[in-house]
Amino acid sequence: MSTYAELTGDKRPRTLNSLQQQRYSLNRRLLLAIQTGDAGMQAELEQEILRNDKQIDEMSCAGGRVFR
Repeated sequence: MSTYAELTGDKRPRTLNSLQQQRYSLNRRLLLAIQTGDAGMQAELEQEILRNDKQIDEMSCAGGRVFR
């Protein structure tokens, strides 16, 4: 699974709020994957959530915007 930025080459700054919104969306998709028993999608989403959490942690420490 690729992120929007990876697919589009988008280099706009990410805000903490946008990352948190993405995390919410990923959580909903993960819940659906668990409910439907889609182990492959579940594993991909778990990896994406870990990447998202890392970005949120970095952004929280930086106290502002970072380019990804």
